[in-house]
Amino acid sequence: MKKEWIELLYERGSTRHNWIEPSNHEKIWKEFEAEGITLPAYCTLNRKSLERNDLRILTDDYIISFKYWNRKKKQYDFWTIEFYKGFIWDLASVPRFLRGIIENDSYEMRLAAMIHDVMFGLHLETYRYCNKVFYHNIRERGGKILRAMLAFLGVSTPVGKIVYNQYKPKDHWMKNFVKATKNDKVIWDKGLVK
Repeated sequence: MKKEWIELLYERGSTRHNWIEPSNHEKIWKEFEAEGITLPAYCTLNRKSLERNDLRILTDDYIISFKYWNRKKKQYDFWTIEFYKGFIWDLASVPRFLRGIIENDSYEMRLAAMIHDVMFGLHLETYRYCNKVFYHNIRERGGKILRAMLAFLGVSTPVGKIVYNQYKPKDHWMKNFVKATKNDKVIWDKGLVK
C-alpha cells in the first residue's frame, strides 16, 4: 500500500480574506477594532511584504486538520491548526520572479501558504519540515507537480533559511491569531507556547 504524504482530515470555516495595502490598512484596522479584535501594530508587519502588497488578512475563522507522513519518525503527524479572524499571512514569501508562474494567490497556494507561514513563523517545526508540508499541501489541494516544486524551491532558498532563523515566535505578528495542535498536544495557543 502506497503511503500518502499528506491527507486532509477536516476543515471548517472560510479562507475569505482582504489584501493589506499601504492605502487601505487604516480602514481595515478600524473595522477589526470595531469588532473588538486588536490587530498587531502595522509597523511590526513584514516590511518587504507590505511593499509588495503580499499581506492578506483572514476575515473569518478557519480550522484545518490533516495528517502528514513524517519520514524521519516513520509515522503520521496529526495536525489541527485554528486560524482566527484577523490572522495575517504573506503568501509563504515565494520569490517574486516565481509568482506569475505558480499563481501564488490561487486557492491551493493560499491555504498551503497559511499553514506554512504558521509553522515557519512560529517555529512549530524545522525549516525543512515546514517547506515539505508546504509542497505536499499544494499537491493535496490539486496543485500541479511543477507548480508545487517551484513553490517549494522558492521557499527553500538560503535566504529562506536565514529568515527562518531570524524569526522570534514570541514577537511574531501572527502569534495571537493561531492555535496549533500536533498529535493531540497543543503546541501554540494564541501567543502561549505549550
